[in-house]
Amino acid sequence: MFDYDVIIVGSGPSGTTAARHLARAGVKTLLLEKEKLPRYKPCGGGVTAKVKNVLDLDFSPTIEDTIAHASVAFRDQIRFPVQFSAPVGWSVMRDKFDALLAEHAAKAGAQVRDASKVTRVDIADDGVRVQVNGDEFRAQVIVGADGANGLVARAAGLHRERRLAAALEAEMELPNESVEHWRGVWHFDFGAVPFGYAWIFPKAEHLSVGVGAFVHYGQKLDFRALLNQYIASEPTLHHAKKIALHGHTLPLGGYRRQVSGTRVVLAGDAANLVDPFSGEGIYAAIKSGGLAAEHIARGLDAGKLDFAEYTAHVQREFTRDYRYAGGLGMVFYRMPVTLLKTYAQSNILKHFTEEIAHADMDYHAVVGKGLRRLPHFLWRKTFQKLRAG
Repeated sequence: MFDYDVIIVGSGPSGTTAARHLARAGVKTLLLEKEKLPRYKPCGGGVTAKVKNVLDLDFSPTIEDTIAHASVAFRDQIRFPVQFSAPVGWSVMRDKFDALLAEHAAKAGAQVRDASKVTRVDIADDGVRVQVNGDEFRAQVIVGADGANGLVARAAGLHRERRLAAALEAEMELPNESVEHWRGVWHFDFGAVPFGYAWIFPKAEHLSVGVGAFVHYGQKLDFRALLNQYIASEPTLHHAKKIALHGHTLPLGGYRRQVSGTRVVLAGDAANLVDPFSGEGIYAAIKSGGLAAEHIARGLDAGKLDFAEYTAHVQREFTRDYRYAGGLGMVFYRMPVTLLKTYAQSNILKHFTEEIAHADMDYHAVVGKGLRRLPHFLWRKTFQKLRAG
């Protein structure tokens, strides 16, 4: 009756993680990717250290640079380095990273079909039908891991109003000295974009440079102009040999939304799980892909294919913490100069950054500890000014 137990649409980190775990559990799984693998994926390619906590495979073959430093700026007004005690992340190219995850899914037993664009999804009481390349496949369950504008969410009636961020990225081939200048460093300039930032992420032989904004209250931004202005303002980005531009939207988390239903589960960007403070989404994609596999395998065993508990689990795992992240962002992006000056002088705030990157602390804890320490910090700064005066 069914060709597969589960069909997964999308071979990003969430889809490949779900496929790998389901196949390991003995679930007959089909993973569909519309592009030929490996395929380019618009993304800064920053993998934070906490990804290692949820990704049970070695992705070191895809690492282009190891990051133990950050550089923080606000135009020409502020610029300071941040040294971490251990690497806080790695730069990767998403085509290689995602292809590695798909390879591991296939090794676990999932059938991986690339160059297979899904054109129609029908979700009914008696099963799921997916049309691709003129063929039709039937399954008991479907996973939407097909990104911010995914077809699965629309077919399931789960593509509701969302809060989006937007980004434009340039993969820049530059002279070797420009690439080496940023070796081992992630750079963030919070003055380049209203309510957002510009970034420079080093790769093995080039730089990923971009601008992103948490688009706010109907603001309209010319991302191409902002990126061009930023590149012109940063001396290390002059004399580019080649620039390839890619834009993408980021569906932000922190809002209670239904991300599952009968016979359907959403994961990663399709489930609106991008960090609303930093714009990072790889960690949540991998984590939610694992959770999706866990709930689906349990439901198939029990013959219960209403996955309401998955939505509840995602909300427990992400929603509250992302609300704190969003609140922190609402404050920070309104007064970045003041808060960056505070950050530059506070070792404890830099320590908080490191702990978030390693998942040793969440945003809820950071906000709580920060508020408790703020009065002491303000009194100390006031006392210093009085002594200096």
